[in-house]
Amino acid sequence: SSLQITNPDLSNNPITLQLNNAKLELTIDGATIELTNSIAPVTELAFTLSPGSTPPTQVQMTFRMQNQYYDEVFVSKKLIR
Repeated sequence: SSLQITNPDLSNNPITLQLNNAKLELTIDGATIELTNSIAPVTELAFTLSPGSTPPTQVQMTFRMQNQYYDEVFVSKKLIR
């Protein structure tokens, strides 16, 4: 339920996306930013890596936001070069 990306050309600190107490968080350069809050709780977070025979690699992020008023699943795909 977390993704860590390390790029030695940009920083010594990895970029991390993670689920923490129903909040989606992004950590970059050692600072953590909450992307969601208790009004929009994230109940599920999953990452799928689809490596190819040669770069680039595709990462798919799926997360579910769910409370008493709504239940939505979001999917995002990104090529990592």
